[in-house]
Formats: sequence, structure tokens, C-alpha cells
Amino acid sequence: MLVNNAGIGLVRTVDELSEEDFDRTIAVNLKSVFLCTQAVVPGMRARKWGRIVNISSGAARGAGGVGPHYNASKAGMEGMTRGYAARLVKDGITVNAVAPSLIETDMVIGPWHRRRRASRSAASARPRNARRSS
Repeated sequence: MLVNNAGIGLVRTVDELSEEDFDRTIAVNLKSVFLCTQAVVPGMRARKWGRIVNISSGAARGAGGVGPHYNASKAGMEGMTRGYAARLVKDGITVNAVAPSLIETDMVIGPWHRRRRASRSAASARPRNARRSS
């Protein structure tokens, strides 16, 4: 059994997103699925049995909060999942994707805490009378 769970979520706005960020995200979130799957398929075929589970994200089908590079990597993973599934089922190998919601991991919590600290710092830097709403 193979579980493709490697992933990064570099939070970037459209204006902040660089080609390096895009390439790194695709390499970790998508190319790794290809490389690991290709590595295990021969053995699974020889046994006429195998299970491959790819950990995707709702961002494959929606906007999400990470950025378009993350959306593309997860949508690509789901396309790859369907492609492998259709071709490997005859060999006794199933390929599926699971797209859980947000899970409290370092990848999720790190950016959330940084954004929260930044917004708190900005709020505390405002003059007291600027905080009041009318």
C-alpha cells in the first residue's frame, strides 16, 4: 500500500507568487505522487494487488486560502489519480484520492498563527480612538 501524503502549502497572494514557489509546490505536491506511484506499480502488478491513496484537498475544486499554485497541484493530483485508477484496475490495483478538510498540522497552524500575530500587532499599533466603530 502507498499513501501519497507529502505536501506543502506556501501561502502566497497572486502578486507574491513566484515561479520558484510554483515549481516547488508542483514538485512536492504533484511530481512526488508520480514518482512514488511509478516506483511501486511494478511490485503491485507482480502481486496482482495494490492500494494507492493520494491525500488531496478541497482546494482541488475550490478557491482555498493558500494560492493558485496549491489549487493546481491538488487538481493535478486528482486528475492523475483518475488516470492511474482507470489504467491499473485491471492489474488489481486501486487508486483513490481522499480530500479531508483542514487538519491541524504544522502546515496549517504555522501560517494561521503568523497571520493572527500580524493582525494583532497591527491592531495594537492603531491609536485607541481608531479602534472604535461608529
